[in-house]
Amino acid sequence: MGRIWKQILKSKLAVIGIVIVTCLVLAAILAPALAPYDPFEIDLDLVIQEPPGPKPPSRAHWFGTDDLGRDLFSRVMYGARISLMVGVLAMGIATVIGVILGTLAGYYGGWVDAVITWMTDTAFAFPAALLAIGVMAIVPNPSVFWIFVVLGLIGWAGVARVIRGKILSVREEDYTEAARAVGAGDFRIICRYLLPNSIAPIMVSATIGIAGNILTEAWLSFLGLGAQPPVPSWGLMVTEGQAYLASHYWMCLFPGIAIAVTVLGWNLLGDGLRDALDPRLRDF
Repeated sequence: MGRIWKQILKSKLAVIGIVIVTCLVLAAILAPALAPYDPFEIDLDLVIQEPPGPKPPSRAHWFGTDDLGRDLFSRVMYGARISLMVGVLAMGIATVIGVILGTLAGYYGGWVDAVITWMTDTAFAFPAALLAIGVMAIVPNPSVFWIFVVLGLIGWAGVARVIRGKILSVREEDYTEAARAVGAGDFRIICRYLLPNSIAPIMVSATIGIAGNILTEAWLSFLGLGAQPPVPSWGLMVTEGQAYLASHYWMCLFPGIAIAVTVLGWNLLGDGLRDALDPRLRDF
């Protein structure tokens, strides 16, 4: 692990990614302590003050307020919880499904590999964005829960393909053949030898996948197919602010920046992990 961390810390972009992701996690955990206001608290008295409408950034409200007088800084802080939950949980579901199917395909081959490969190709045949929109559109009550369930169930194909390729190469290594020669069963070989030596692509794929899930949650909420009011979702906040964009830019600006910085951080972290864990990319 020490060597891996040294490789990661060699990349300035990876370090920036670690810092951004760490700040995101801290913001999500410490939101109740750091947010100066209740993110759901409506202050109509503030709205009707001259000039009426959303209030611009000030000492009292660092990011300004929205059309209902709610503090945007507090809502952005709590929005980190939504993004982190959707990104991690959805990727967790996709990773579990992808690792299981990819391992079975790579290890057993034959008709098992053919069936799983067909399933993977079929999943790739449907654009994930359109599939997510279609599924969320038929859900009776769209919510954050349905977002990470849907994203998890449609995001496994990429993980399965990566793990299948890795298992195909690892299963031919000498230590795998030695374990098989001494009578080790398939389950033991997979859990003891194959998966531990395939952890690098799993980590990289999961990290980059989290960024994609956060972005997908944002635009699903923007379209009204994700988080519903008054949930402080960044995508929903952008939707609520688009009608005021010309005169009250801050309602879209700050949640938009939060989305961009968060996705950038996870992508930089994923690139750093890839460079550190892939022997072909290491700078010895």
